[in-house]
Amino acid sequence: MELEEIKRSDRHNPFFEPVNLNMQLQQLQASRENILAIAAKHGAFNVRVFGSVARGEADTKPAAKEPWTKEVWIYDYRTNVQHTLKKNPLKLEDLQPFIDCYKSGDRYHHTETWSEATPEGRWRKFSYDEIMARDKTNLDIFWLKDKSLADLDNLPDPDILANEIIENIEAGLDSFREIMENLNVIAI
Repeated sequence: MELEEIKRSDRHNPFFEPVNLNMQLQQLQASRENILAIAAKHGAFNVRVFGSVARGEADTKPAAKEPWTKEVWIYDYRTNVQHTLKKNPLKLEDLQPFIDCYKSGDRYHHTETWSEATPEGRWRKFSYDEIMARDKTNLDIFWLKDKSLADLDNLPDPDILANEIIENIEAGLDSFREIMENLNVIAI
C-alpha cells in the first residue's frame, strides 16, 4: 500500500483535505513496514506518528471552523548573512538580535523591526490572510533585498570568492572524512 498524498481541494480553503481521513490505527500499523521503508529511502530512521490517527480517534471534522493561527512572525536570517565553517562560523551573539526580538518571556508583545520606513528590518509579522493570499500558500517568505544581487559592482575580488569556495569545499570534505571515520569505527 502506497502512502496517499495530502492534497488541497481549494487553495483558499484553510483546511487540508486528506485523501483518506478515516485511516484507522490498524491500517496505519499494517502499513508500518512500508512507511519505514519509504522514510529510510529518504534518510529518516526514527519515524514517529502522532495525532488523532495514531490514537485511533480520527474523524472527518476539521479541528476548528476558523483557523487558530491569526499571524505568523518571521525573522529573516537568510538574506545578506553569510557564515562559513572556518572563517565566519555562526556564534550565539549572531543570534542575539533574533533573541531580543522574540522576547520568549513576553511573546504577546512582539514589535516588528520591519516597516515601510525601515525596510531592512528582519523581524516581521504576516497575517493569516496575507499568508493565504500568497502563491502556493507557502512560508518561503523574504522581503529584504539581497545586496549581492542588487549591487553587482561591489562583489568581492575573484580571489576572495575563489578562496571562500575552496574553504567551503574543504570544510565539506572534512565533514565527509569525519563521517567515514565514524562509519569505519562502527563497521569494525
